[in-house]
Amino acid sequence: MGEMAFIRTRALVLALSLELWLARSIVAHAANGSEPRTPVRWPPPACMTVVDRSSSATVHFDYDIPEEDTVRTADEVENSRTHQFFVLSKQTTELPPVWISWNDITRAAMVDPEVRPTEIDEDDVLETSSMWHADEWIRITSDEDRRPITFEQAAEGVDWDTTAVAQGTYVVWGYTYEPTRNLWSPRWGAVKVVDRASDPASSPPSVFLMHEEVVLEAGERHPLPGCVDTMPGSTITAWYGVVLGTNVAQWIPFAQRIPVDSGELSLVFEAPAFKDSVTNVRIRVDIEDPHGRTYTAYSPRVMPVNPAADDGPPPANDGCGCRADMDGSIMAWLVCIVLAVARCRSHGRARA
Repeated sequence: MGEMAFIRTRALVLALSLELWLARSIVAHAANGSEPRTPVRWPPPACMTVVDRSSSATVHFDYDIPEEDTVRTADEVENSRTHQFFVLSKQTTELPPVWISWNDITRAAMVDPEVRPTEIDEDDVLETSSMWHADEWIRITSDEDRRPITFEQAAEGVDWDTTAVAQGTYVVWGYTYEPTRNLWSPRWGAVKVVDRASDPASSPPSVFLMHEEVVLEAGERHPLPGCVDTMPGSTITAWYGVVLGTNVAQWIPFAQRIPVDSGELSLVFEAPAFKDSVTNVRIRVDIEDPHGRTYTAYSPRVMPVNPAADDGPPPANDGCGCRADMDGSIMAWLVCIVLAVARCRSHGRARA
């Protein structure tokens, strides 16, 4: 055998050995860690569902799943790959913690070495989070009654008995329990629980902003889809904030103490004229009724705003790129990239 043929043979043997080792390593160590979690999938809901407990205290929610998911790996707890349902009495700009209880963590750590209780912060667990008080989150289904992810189970939907909760506004979330990457699936519609719908003054005010995916131009006037349920004489104040990472550093008012009635929200946001790059903003709306009762809603998603037109000299890179220090969501990056490609092609044609 010639020297080159020998080298090629050794290289082939090494490559096959490496491929076999990688395959065995993946089977042995990958487990369910990199697999996508199966979400709760909600049909498009009404902006606000009013539950009148003088008629019935129970409300039903439909949901479905993209596929069944019941086959667990050896490092998963017995009730992994299940769904659970919650209601939250407040809205925030961030997802709830990824863990529900320390008992979940302890049980998962017994079978999965990647779960290390000593490395988990109290704020990463719903039952000990400083951001969520005990009366701000409610289980619809208990931890012991998490549901298998099957079409048959999803077809039954989920019922919430509101008998024990206070009057007010709630949002419903689905939760996929599959440590360590547990997943939240929000339902983009409000549920208002009242004792007598015929008496608006008996319950606190409610406002909700609907889910939408939109990209705004600087100076564009955009009607914000949403709804209101409140007594006469209520007002709203609206704010926008620039999103840096997941946080809003400062809320800037754009509408103050506007009178509102129950029904469709009538509110227009004029996109600010930002410079240099796509900027993500989030909307906040505060409602207050004549009794001083309040509630706060946030836009479910950030809204990218394209930069204002720049009449100055072109940048050094001829506009064919995005700023490396740009903060924001994946959508903002995609918009920036698309615009950069378009500008780059335009410059290329101009040079030709």
